[in-house]
Amino acid sequence: MKYFNTLLLFALVSFFGVNAQNTYLTENFGGSYAHLESMSSNSSGWTHSGTGDFVHKIVSGSGASGSNCFGQLNVAGAATASYDVQLDANETYEFKAFVKTIQSRIHVTLRINVGGVDVATSGNTSTNGAWEELSCSYTPTQNETASLQFVKAAGFQSNIDKIKFTCLTCADKNLVYNFNDSKENWISGGGSSLVIGNDAMIMKSSSNVPVARSGGASDPDFSDASNFDRAKITFKTTYAAAGAGVGKLFFYNNSAGNAQFATFDFNRDPANNSSFQTAIVDLTSSPSAGSYSGPIARIGIRGPWGVASGDTVFIKSIELYNYSVPANNVTFSVNCSNISVGSNGMYVGGGVLGDAMAVQLSDSDGDGTWEGTTTLAPGTTGNYIFLNSPTSGGDWNAKEDLSGQSCGDPNNYNDRTLPTINGDTTLLHCFGSCETDGTCPMPPVQSNVTFSVDMSQYSGSQSAPYTVYLNGTFNGWNGSSNPMSDSNGDNVWDLTLPLDTGSSIEYKFTVNGWNDQENFVGGESCTVTNGGFTNRFLAIPPSDVTLATVCYNSCTSCPPLAPQLSLQGVMDLYASGAYSGTDGKAIHLVATADITDLSIYSLDVISNGSGSLNPSEFILSGSATAGDNILIYRVGSATNSANFFQD
Repeated sequence: MKYFNTLLLFALVSFFGVNAQNTYLTENFGGSYAHLESMSSNSSGWTHSGTGDFVHKIVSGSGASGSNCFGQLNVAGAATASYDVQLDANETYEFKAFVKTIQSRIHVTLRINVGGVDVATSGNTSTNGAWEELSCSYTPTQNETASLQFVKAAGFQSNIDKIKFTCLTCADKNLVYNFNDSKENWISGGGSSLVIGNDAMIMKSSSNVPVARSGGASDPDFSDASNFDRAKITFKTTYAAAGAGVGKLFFYNNSAGNAQFATFDFNRDPANNSSFQTAIVDLTSSPSAGSYSGPIARIGIRGPWGVASGDTVFIKSIELYNYSVPANNVTFSVNCSNISVGSNGMYVGGGVLGDAMAVQLSDSDGDGTWEGTTTLAPGTTGNYIFLNSPTSGGDWNAKEDLSGQSCGDPNNYNDRTLPTINGDTTLLHCFGSCETDGTCPMPPVQSNVTFSVDMSQYSGSQSAPYTVYLNGTFNGWNGSSNPMSDSNGDNVWDLTLPLDTGSSIEYKFTVNGWNDQENFVGGESCTVTNGGFTNRFLAIPPSDVTLATVCYNSCTSCPPLAPQLSLQGVMDLYASGAYSGTDGKAIHLVATADITDLSIYSLDVISNGSGSLNPSEFILSGSATAGDNILIYRVGSATNSANFFQD
């Protein structure tokens, strides 16, 4: 019977010894196959080409190593039996089998064939009429499908048995004993005798503790306990038992001989005494005796409790392997139609996924939904978050803001919470929102609101030049997101923001971030007090609006200032020397109070009472003390006499 498994990769058990490798195919024939049954017509997976057929033979003692069953290319002439396998790039594979030829020695080989080309070929047997092991090996450079071939180019019948196809370099070091028409070189360990059976090794008990071992006490160590964390034993017990009872799985090393260094129990179903059953042993659990560690030379098995002299235990297979939990594919999908995705693209990361750039997403069809898939072990849960165009693995400023939303975990940076993964999963999201069906809410209707504040009477802690900011609930009071501007230098700072129509905000004007800020006592017409904090308040109207300019720290415009400069007179100037022929004007001012910043004053100019007024033609500078006389004059040619003032 054929054993082929792509989920558990078994290990090589050669006919004359054991090497912990990785077996993809083991074929001992026997089992349920009938004598002369066509192997190319049943479910075995074999195909045949050429003369005759590839058939199953049952002849007592005539198989390799005295077994009863083997395969045969059954008539004279060229013929091939083939079996297809999948190969991984850059791994080395070995195809081995025992072959017995009948007047066809020089014509029979084992081959590995890819796409009709023989990529590996064994030698021939050294003589006709005797079983001899042949082998060939191959290392593909790409993933591909290969055909394992038993080829007879000419001659009479040719027989094959004990077929093994093994990966020599694969990372797993797993082991399988296939007792189908084979004892796999096992021997009695006392209280039993072993006999080959078509579908299992037969352990005939001569005591109530029958034991079988995989070799003698001098066998060398072939592997280490760290290579295997599970054992699977398939067996049949035909005797009744008063209770469930247990069998024993033994591990031996070379130095201890027949004294096992670890013993594990395996259970049997006492109600089943007619069919094969399978027991799985977790080798990471505590053994019933000894300690499971160190080198392994042999293993052994004791018949499950209840066996008596004369009873029979059938052992079909014993497999040692590493149990790997298959990872689940988890697809993260996020609708970004409500935002602009930055040049670095969209990522999901944080928490159980890793850094800010753990999983890169893509939008291959340009529909605004970004997706990416990663693998997670079953049972995985924890936190994660989407990030818009992070610049590095530590750029957490790019993450979506879920604060205050139901899907944001306040105990873990307002990240999302991953549901427990127990299979392939697709998770649908909206960036910055909690929808779970892949849709995003319609963006709110917004109105453009223009704010302006008059700083001409500001007397706070910050000296000019300074920057005025607008801070509020709409930007998280973060200090620096929304600077205002005074483009014309009139000390009135303004800013226009799109804000959600129908919403309400609290805000205030600040200077140089939070270095200075408005302070209200409460009860003003433009303020509201919440939680002990008094701020300006605004209900956003349904259309664009320009708010009236207010004085800093006031709900109204700035009151007019009392004059601090007094006009004393205007004079004509007549120049001489280098300026002969020119004329000019002069203005005489007197400071009536201390003025720290004269730049708040400017002169408007109009020529001889006619023409256009030139506002702010000249802006004063510096400071003045009460009683200071200030003379501002202008000189120049008749054609450019209004070009400049000097003070």
